[in-house]
Amino acid sequence: MTGPRTAAAIEDVLARQAECLKAGDLDGATALTPRLERLARSIGTGADAGSLRAIRDRAARNETLIEAARAGVTAARRAIEGSRDGGFEGYDSMGRPTRIAPEAPGSWLRR
Repeated sequence: MTGPRTAAAIEDVLARQAECLKAGDLDGATALTPRLERLARSIGTGADAGSLRAIRDRAARNETLIEAARAGVTAARRAIEGSRDGGFEGYDSMGRPTRIAPEAPGSWLRR
């Protein structure tokens, strides 16, 4: 594959990766990584500066999406871990953040 064709292929893979990330399909985004790495290794010197800038810009946008996905996964993990003790984060009567937990196991009212 020539430089310009490789650059176009990289942009295509990065666009598909962005779509996966926006849809929350982390497995799909991750599955594209080996192809992206192969293409990046083979781009050579034939790609023009404009194509390389476009790839850099798209990769930077994807980096932002990846970072947002990582933060979301971390927040979800923390929420799950925090709920294991039967409590949750809430606010007291003065509006201050506080940990709300049952007084005894099974003491939550169920309706």
